[in-house]
Amino acid sequence: MGGVLALLLFSYFYFICFFIIFIFIYPFLFILFLFIFFYLCFVSFISLLFLFPLFLLLFSILASFLVIFHSLSLLSHCFLFPFVPLHFFVFLFFLFIFFSSLSHDILFSFLSLFLFPLHFFIVFFLFSLCFPLFPLCFSC
Repeated sequence: MGGVLALLLFSYFYFICFFIIFIFIYPFLFILFLFIFFYLCFVSFISLLFLFPLFLLLFSILASFLVIFHSLSLLSHCFLFPFVPLHFFVFLFFLFIFFSSLSHDILFSFLSLFLFPLHFFIVFFLFSLCFPLFPLCFSC
């Protein structure tokens, strides 16, 4: 019983730490990703005028690698969270969006702008709902 109580207290301490990280660090990351995507959309629009095709290609590759690394970090959390299929499909979806951004498709660049807030909200909402249940699962 004491071990279950200690695990429960540790899990809530971990959840509070996660909440603090989510509140203070994720907005900066979110603003950074918004800046990258708005800039990608802007450069994509400029590239339609055939002004900076080489720069756009290099920037698209950079943005693709950034979000592929983010998706891989999500995929690595599959071992910690019970949403393995969800993370796998999120990973595939981000790969699809950002490889399509390599083809300078403005539609997918704007689509990704609306998906990032939704993605953060869904992940945080599911995590905040299911995290208090984890110690009960571990105690069985």
